[in-house]
Amino acid sequence: MNVQLKYQPQNGKGEKNTRYLFKSEDSVTLIVKYRSNNRLVNPRTELYKGFVFWTKDVCGLDFSRKLRNGLIGVHLSDTTDVYKLGDSYFKDDGKRSLVGFEFELTQVVDKDTPWKFKNGAPLKNMASDDVQITLTGIKDVQWIDAKGRDWCLLTAANALVPLEDKNWPDHQIMCVAERKTFWKTPADPNA
Repeated sequence: MNVQLKYQPQNGKGEKNTRYLFKSEDSVTLIVKYRSNNRLVNPRTELYKGFVFWTKDVCGLDFSRKLRNGLIGVHLSDTTDVYKLGDSYFKDDGKRSLVGFEFELTQVVDKDTPWKFKNGAPLKNMASDDVQITLTGIKDVQWIDAKGRDWCLLTAANALVPLEDKNWPDHQIMCVAERKTFWKTPADPNA
C-alpha cells in the first residue's frame, strides 16, 4: 500500500494541514485539509478513504490510549453528511508509536467545504477538501508538558487513498499505521 502521510506545515509557504475551527476546555473542532494535488486521488472529484494520525512523542500515551479506547469522541462533519467514520488504531512502537482513525467520503457533492455561493449556485473550491473533526472528552488528557495540547492536535498527519480500489484490505488503518514510521517530531505549529 503506497500512502503518503503529511505533517503540517506541508510546504515552506506556511500552509498547514490542520487548524482550529473551535476550541474549548473539553472539545475542539479541527479542520484537516486534504489537497487536490494528491497523486493517488483527487478528494474534490473522487470518493476516498482518509486517515488522520497523531504521534505519541508529541501527544503522549494518555491521548493515544483514550482516542483508541473511545474515551475521546470523534465526529466528522461538513455542510452535508458525507463522511463515514471507520476504525481507529494504536501502533505500539516505543517512541514511534502513533494513534489515528480512518474515514470515508461517501458521496461527491457541491456543498463540500470549502465552498461558496457564486451567482446563486454552490461553487466548491477545487484546491482541497476540508474535513471538520470534532474531538470531545479531551479535558482530562495528560498532555506532554513540554509540548501541550495545541502542539499535539495541530500536528496531525493525514493521508488519503482512492475508495474504489478493490485491492485494499478491510482494515486499512492498521496497514497504513504499521507501514509508516515518523522519523522526527513535527515542528511546533505555534512557532
